[in-house]
Amino acid sequence: MIIKRNFLNAMQSCLVAGLLVFSSCNPEGNNTVNFDRSAMLENIGSNIIIPNYTDLSDKMNLLQQAATDFTSAPDNSKLTTLQTTFRNAYLSWQKCSAFEVGPAMQVSLRMSVNTFPTDTVQIQSNLTSGSYNLEAANNIDARGFPAMDYLLHKRNGNNAEVLERFTTNPDAQDWKDYLTALINDTKTLVDAVKNNWETTGGNYLATFITNDGIDVGSSLGELVNQLNYDYEILKNARIGIPAGKQTLGIALPEKCEAYYAGYSVELALEQINAIKNLYLGFGTSNGSGLDDYLIALDARHDNQTLDEAIQTQLSLAAAALQNVPDPLSETVVNNQTIVNTAYTEIQKGVVLLKTDMPSAMSVLITYQDGDGD
Repeated sequence: MIIKRNFLNAMQSCLVAGLLVFSSCNPEGNNTVNFDRSAMLENIGSNIIIPNYTDLSDKMNLLQQAATDFTSAPDNSKLTTLQTTFRNAYLSWQKCSAFEVGPAMQVSLRMSVNTFPTDTVQIQSNLTSGSYNLEAANNIDARGFPAMDYLLHKRNGNNAEVLERFTTNPDAQDWKDYLTALINDTKTLVDAVKNNWETTGGNYLATFITNDGIDVGSSLGELVNQLNYDYEILKNARIGIPAGKQTLGIALPEKCEAYYAGYSVELALEQINAIKNLYLGFGTSNGSGLDDYLIALDARHDNQTLDEAIQTQLSLAAAALQNVPDPLSETVVNNQTIVNTAYTEIQKGVVLLKTDMPSAMSVLITYQDGDGD
């Protein structure tokens, strides 16, 4: 049965790829228009990607300091400060999640810092042994923000129980050490990626700007692919799977992002707003973006421009998501209707972003999500 499903998925992927290749030859996907793709890439790199990585790096510095203060002399006040600082860093990460190109792709940043749900059994095994390599394959879901979420929160919101882990617990020092290791590991990865983008570091920005073609491996090609991949993480991992979209309607609340802290929807809203800003080229200023490229290409969707359709649908998806109350883990059980409405609005954006936009730009979608659209 699994083999048959994989075969059908593979055939479907091939058909979709074939259609995209065909559509790239369509005159509507006219890439001879007078549009400066390198200027668009410069704006995205200089005013969106680097500033967001810088903000994340700054937030990780604050998180590291808050963790040092807490682990040196744990108390409730320091725990509350640490949880707030963690939340700010996690929100900041959502603004970087779609940038899995170049330096981030080389270190699999998204997978390394935000594979969820976290593996609590593996974490407990690491705590017990006191010996672990966070870069090992068996720890991919026992590191990053989801693992920190587990260490720093209780589902019942009882901070006294969290504090006990780091004070009177016989393994308190192991909990402190693991928390420190998680934060240092994430910070090291984030800083490496940020430094490789900057002109004072690896200067990947220059490569990103000059690689301004539309072929596979071009900056535009990778950017469009990763924007879509990230959008499908929103649709599937963040909303669809917890809501039971892959389990015949049976909700899986434990699959939620930030399951222990309970602000899954807040993180999802930050992500969809970041995706929209990336599409619009809106960062430290409102510069050239993918929207401007579609306008220059005169890309259409039904009786409106494709840009108008995309912006409208992203706004509708965000509005529907905003109506979903946190914690999402409770809402997927108690009010599936409102979650399904948000999921449907997010899903409507997939065709626009994953099929229509790449087709107009003559960009090929090369990743496979494995579960259809």
